[in-house]
Amino acid sequence: MRTSVKVSIVGAVLFGVSLLLGVGGTIMGMIRSFNSAAESGAASQQELAEGVGNSLISMAVGMPFALLGLGLLVGGLIALCVRKPKSDVAEQSA
Repeated sequence: MRTSVKVSIVGAVLFGVSLLLGVGGTIMGMIRSFNSAAESGAASQQELAEGVGNSLISMAVGMPFALLGLGLLVGGLIALCVRKPKSDVAEQSA
């Protein structure tokens, strides 16, 4: 298996997993924050803002890894498309 294919696979997995964890963590944190606000009755803006801010931490952690994975995926695909097959390279050097 070519190195560019391996890089593309690693990039795709890293992109998908980190994006799902980042967005999923944010959604779960928002749900928890609004549920606690609904249970307490009248939630203050400070408590709600603190809960929303804490839920966005998972997105802030997940997005750089997702961008790194996307870069690996695109770079691997470009290298796969641009690279000449080994048989063509051997014929040109002969």
